[in-house]
Amino acid sequence: MVAKGTRAAKGLINLWATDRGTFPVVLLVGFAMTAAIGNGVRHLINNPDVCLTKSKRGNSMHYDEGQGVEWQAQRSRFANMDKNPVNQSHQENKYP
Repeated sequence: MVAKGTRAAKGLINLWATDRGTFPVVLLVGFAMTAAIGNGVRHLINNPDVCLTKSKRGNSMHYDEGQGVEWQAQRSRFANMDKNPVNQSHQENKYP
C-alpha cells in the first residue's frame, strides 16, 4: 500500500488542482475579474470625465454637453430597469 503524501508536501498547484471545491472558486473569481476589468475599460472609453487624448487634456473646456447627457442617460436607463418609489422620485436631478 502506497502512503499518500501530506497536503504540505503536494505543492500549491497540485493541491489546488486535486481539490474539487477549487473549481467554483476559480470560476467565480475569473468572472468577477472579467466584470471588473470590463467595467474599468468601459469607464475609460466612454466616461466624459476621462481625458485620454492629448487634445482633450490640453483644452480646459473639454466637456461636451452631448457626451454628458448620453452618459447620464445610460445611468438612468440602468437605474430604472426595475421601477420603484426610490428611483422614480427624480431627486437626483435637483441640486440645491
